[in-house]
This record gives sequence, structure tokens and C-alpha cells, in this order.
Amino acid sequence: MGTDIPKYRMIARDIRQAIDDKVLLAGMALPSHSALVKKYNASVSTIRQAINYMAMQGWVKAEHGKGVFVLEAGHKPQTSMRSTTVGFAVFAPSYVDALDGRPISPWPSPTANSMVLHGAAEVLQQNSKELLSGLFPPEEDSLDRFDRMLQRVSGVLVYQCVNKQVLEIISSHPEVKAVLLGHPPDESVSCDGFSNVCADLTGAGFLGMQALAIHNHKTVAFVELLKGRPHLATLEGVRHACKQYGLELRYELDFHDFNEKQLAQTLAGDPECTGVLVQGDGIAHRVQRELLELGLEVPRDKSIVAIGGIPTYYVGQSHPMACVDLQTEELGREGARVLLSEQAVCLHKSTPVIFHRGDSLRML
Repeated sequence: MGTDIPKYRMIARDIRQAIDDKVLLAGMALPSHSALVKKYNASVSTIRQAINYMAMQGWVKAEHGKGVFVLEAGHKPQTSMRSTTVGFAVFAPSYVDALDGRPISPWPSPTANSMVLHGAAEVLQQNSKELLSGLFPPEEDSLDRFDRMLQRVSGVLVYQCVNKQVLEIISSHPEVKAVLLGHPPDESVSCDGFSNVCADLTGAGFLGMQALAIHNHKTVAFVELLKGRPHLATLEGVRHACKQYGLELRYELDFHDFNEKQLAQTLAGDPECTGVLVQGDGIAHRVQRELLELGLEVPRDKSIVAIGGIPTYYVGQSHPMACVDLQTEELGREGARVLLSEQAVCLHKSTPVIFHRGDSLRML
């Protein structure tokens, strides 16, 4: 075959030939993903693309929990509102954590969910696509509801969930193109075969510490909120900036181990530590209030930079705080663009972050 033909198409044609030659009969299941990976010396991503292509052509159909089955000859793929409908699924962090036995995380916020959805809807509407959104809280029927959603859409954006059970359900619908939004929190979960779009958290950590360094802060603290890969990505940027600018990272304070009062007490007890980078707008504002209760003022005694970018009116603050804006709506827009793209390969993109000055940062 010509080398200009994508590998997933060559695999699809080979399987179609087996169907035409009656090697694979109607009703028979295709070999497993792992068997196809071994047979064609291909990645899981390529195999998923091949099955997705065959499903769209009406050659095969996936059945959740059972496999991918050959359809009768002449079967036509379904054409209905499904072809113009895209799903947007938000799995509450508490649900993901409950499935995996991890401590419940308060991030991302409902506001962040809404902003990502707004960005995605903007691009989808421009391309004449309908949007079907669903929030999946920690309830027993959430996975079944998600499976039913996938039966009604041609593509799906999944925000902040890379749980094995959820990925298995997505994989059972090869005709549905999926894009994962946000950093995979669980390091043990492989996202091979899925497109992924996430904010540049490494850049966010670097920019936040860079801002403190530029304003002559020498001893700094980092208040951590995220877990797993998102935490490690941010911490990489934090440490890189500290090394580059000669900052002493005196404290790495995990919000899950302290409340905001305890965090403020630790920071207040060290006058040499004048710069604080905090993950999360809401947490940053609460720490600022607690510092005020202890007689310290921001930015006179402590400068604070938040990583987030949620508008101030959502967090009950009238004055803007210095922050690294994750451009949450842009995450939704870029995810929708990837979903609508014609590229067969799985894409992995990072959306840019930007720094905004605010009243919580001063020059020493």
C-alpha cells in the first residue's frame, strides 16, 4: 500500500478485507485491542483510530463491556442528530477520588467547570454543533448515565477525569471521538490513545515565582492544592524559577494538611518569607483574610500571587489579586478545536497561561 495512507486506514482496510473474505463473519467479535496492537505493531492510539473509522463506515459496532462486533454487510452508519451533537462531561472530583480511593479534592470549582463549558460552546456553536452537557456526581448510576450520553453524541469533551472506568466506557464507543481536558491526576492511568488538552501548569508555576523574583522577593512559599500529575507539573515550574532566580523555597505547604488559618499562622511566623504563591484563587483570598486577622497586611507584609484566573466577583473580592491566569475558557475552546479537527492522530496540547498584575504584589 502507498506510504501516504495513514496506518490506521491500512489496518481498517485489512480488517475489512477479512470481513469481505468471510474470515470475520457478521456477529463475530474483533480480536482484543492488545491482540491488534501486537498483530499490526501499532499503538493503542492507532488501533482506536482504525476501529473508530470502521465504526463510522458501518462495518463494526462496539458494545460496552462485550467488545467490537462485525455488522451485517450493507449496514449503514446511523445518521441523525448524533452527527451534529457533542457531549461535554464533567466528573466531580469527589466522584473520581471516590472511585480510586483518594482524598476528596476541592478543585476544580464549579465556576471553572462553567468557564470551560462556555469556551467549548463558543467554538462548537460557530461550527453548527449542538452541545449536550452532563455533570456526573458521586452517584451509583453516573457511569451508566455517561454511557447513555455517548450513545447520543459523535464526540465528547471530558473535563478533569482520567479514571480507568471512565476511559473503558469511552473505549467501548470507538465511533465517538474523545478529548480529555485537564491534566491526568492519577499517575497510574495511561491516556494512550486519547487526545489531551491541558493548561500549561509548569509555565504557571514558573510565572508565579518569576513575578515574586522580579519584585525582589528572596524567600518564598508555595501553597499546594492539586494532587498527582497537576501538582508535579506545577512544582516543576516553581522549582525551575527558584533555581533560575536564586529564590529560597522555604515552605511547600499542602492545603490538604492545613486549613487556611494554620497556613496563615505558619506564614505570619516567618517575616523573612515575604512572597507566597498559592494554587487556587479562592484559597489565596482566604489566606489573605486570615493574614489580616493576624495583623499582617497584603502586600505590605506578604505578597501573594494566585494560580487560577477566576474573575474576582466569583470569589467575593473587589480588588484584583496578582495571578497567573490559566485562561480556563481557552482550555474549552482548544479542546473543541481538537475535537473538530480532521487530524487522525491523537493530539496533546498545552494552552498558554499569562500573568496579571494585582493589588496583592509589591516591590520590596
